[in-house]
Amino acid sequence: MTEFMYETTTVTQWLDLRRERFYAELGERLDIAAGLQEVLLTENYRGLVDHIQENLDVEAGLAAILSVLPDASTQDQPPDIGSLKADQNRPPVRTEITSAAVAITNAPLGSADWTGTDLRGADLTGTNLIRAVLRCAKLGGADLSRTALTGADLTGADLRGADLTGANLIRAVLRRAKLGGADLSRTDLTGADLRGVDLGGAVLRGGDLTGTNLINADLSRADLTEAVLRSAALIGADLIRADLHSAVLIGANLTDAALIGADLTDAELSNANLSGAHLIGAVLCGADLTGADLRRTDLSNADLSGAGLPLIGAITELKWSGKTVWGRDTGEIRARSIEQSKGVYVLNPSGRQVDALAAR
Repeated sequence: MTEFMYETTTVTQWLDLRRERFYAELGERLDIAAGLQEVLLTENYRGLVDHIQENLDVEAGLAAILSVLPDASTQDQPPDIGSLKADQNRPPVRTEITSAAVAITNAPLGSADWTGTDLRGADLTGTNLIRAVLRCAKLGGADLSRTALTGADLTGADLRGADLTGANLIRAVLRRAKLGGADLSRTDLTGADLRGVDLGGAVLRGGDLTGTNLINADLSRADLTEAVLRSAALIGADLIRADLHSAVLIGANLTDAALIGADLTDAELSNANLSGAHLIGAVLCGADLTGADLRRTDLSNADLSGAGLPLIGAITELKWSGKTVWGRDTGEIRARSIEQSKGVYVLNPSGRQVDALAAR
């Protein structure tokens, strides 16, 4: 019995010693402050998700959270529980996402305010951004294919090199936005405001720009093959060397637009307003210009082989050159023109030039 009691006491002492060592090691290994901080971050993250109703890629979300953690030198300090509770009760604020790898899939972000947000290279494929505010947002290289941006405000946004194929931008505002080199193939821009936008070198093949406001827009070298620009406002737009092959420009307003060297082969320009437009060296082979307004239009060196023209008598002060190829009505055009300078002619001149034409 004594031997048994002795052994029991020894075992109890051994267990007590082990228990003390266990608690000591546990205390060294556990970082209570870090634990509380993790709880706070988790609560704040959940609150953010509820606020913007989005589904963030977990890895990208964790990366964004870890980027705002305090450095190791401050983690030894215990947190202020009062401040933690205050932070939890504070209403969520607009968050700036800076990770280029962030992925938001099918996320309903409509009407959210993302002004100035850095989303360069972000994967926003299929995202719901209807009526979202993205003024001056940085979206260069972002994937916005099939994104819903109806009525969104992208004023001054940087979308250079972005993928907007198949996106819905109906009635969106993109005034002074930068879209150079962006891909907007098959994008719906019906009724969008693109005044002063930079679309230099952008791809808009098969896009719908019906009724779009493109006043003073830069579309130089842009690919608008088979794009629909019916009734679009392109007053003063830069379309130098743009590709408008088979584009639909019926009823479009191209007053004073620069179309130097542009390709308008088989384009539909019936009833379009081209008054004062510069089409020097443009290719209009097979284009339909019936009913178009060509007052003061410059067609020097242009190729109009096979083009359908408005009534020659209805055209006034149109400038052309000895290298302009009419293809049809050449005799009537020459008969109604005077030579303004060497190799430069004016069709149906006005003012004093009329007397010169009559005196011939």
